[in-house]
Amino acid sequence: MWPVQPSTLRPNAGTLSGGGSVLSGMQPTPPTATATPAGYSLAYVLTSGAELTIQQLGGTPEFTVTSGGLYTIHTFVFPSDLDLSVVVPGTTTGGDVLALLAANNICASLDVAGAAFNVADPNAGTLSGGGDVCLSGDAAILTATPNGDSNTPAGYSLAYVLTSGAELTIQQLGAAPEFTVTSGGLYTIHTFVFPSDLDLSVVVPGTTTGGDVLALLAANNICASLDVAGAAFNVADPNAGTLSGGGDVCLSGDAVTLTATPNGDSNTPAGYSLAYVLTSGAELTIQQLGAAPEFTVTSGGLYTIHTFVFPSDLDLSVVVPGTTTGGDVLALLAANNTGLGGCSLQRDHGTLSGGGMAEGWWCPARPPVVMCWRCSQRTTSAQASMWLVQPST
Repeated sequence: MWPVQPSTLRPNAGTLSGGGSVLSGMQPTPPTATATPAGYSLAYVLTSGAELTIQQLGGTPEFTVTSGGLYTIHTFVFPSDLDLSVVVPGTTTGGDVLALLAANNICASLDVAGAAFNVADPNAGTLSGGGDVCLSGDAAILTATPNGDSNTPAGYSLAYVLTSGAELTIQQLGAAPEFTVTSGGLYTIHTFVFPSDLDLSVVVPGTTTGGDVLALLAANNICASLDVAGAAFNVADPNAGTLSGGGDVCLSGDAVTLTATPNGDSNTPAGYSLAYVLTSGAELTIQQLGAAPEFTVTSGGLYTIHTFVFPSDLDLSVVVPGTTTGGDVLALLAANNTGLGGCSLQRDHGTLSGGGMAEGWWCPARPPVVMCWRCSQRTTSAQASMWLVQPST
């Protein structure tokens, strides 16, 4: 309160009830014990910070703010002819006004304590990243980049959430926007800013959804922020699976048909296609492509049927039968960062059932033997069926 100047007037700003921690909007209880003499007016003043910087003036003790911080609503009783144009919102402080009144011997009353509000403004901000990712091995790492527009107030924590599917089922929580997934599907990384004492044990990975968390926050009037859009990743997991078959075949006529049997362990994601490839020789020169693992050959030699799962829009016109090799295709895919559900370029040795070793795409015999070779590779899900076709003697 200001001291009452020598006068019979006793303007009294009274007091306000209210204040505290709020989510949005500020409306204290109307003032009590105010006195507005004739020739005086009553107004309400919103200030911010400990220095009481004046932000707004109004006819009621209700103000809307758009950012967090400490705010106070004061009652102000003053001469109606007082020139308030000297008040510059965002610059003038309550102390400035008090000094002006004292310097000019103006009789007025201000409720300095007022009703104080601590407005928290948690802001999850946004993330950059997302896009198409190929699960070409056992796992894929998804990484997003914070755009630097989040806000974590005092008493709050920031975490990242990985959800799956359109329903945003929570899969993982972490301190960084990087997660490892082992299966295909739609994944989204979100930023979450929440009170540090929030009990997150209610989150059950694989069951709780983002909607469940939002409902919990709303039901308990908890001030928090979730970047719902986040950074979305479409993880494709093409898997060529394995084939059964292969062996010795006798070319007793003009042609012979080679047939393999899929073992039912392939996966063709949406937007992908499955085809079968016949190659010849240890260098795996592509001879034919087909929709079924069945091919007719007219000459002897080593042949292999492979399963190939690839993006449906992949241009296969670059494959020249009799010239292009499996290695050429792998190099093309690697150069264009295209996911391949088939043999891998990685050189991890497997075994041949008839002896010899398997390396990457090729399964060379050391030395050649006439028997059924089945190229099993531990580093990939691919398995080829191989035949050694010999002309009839």
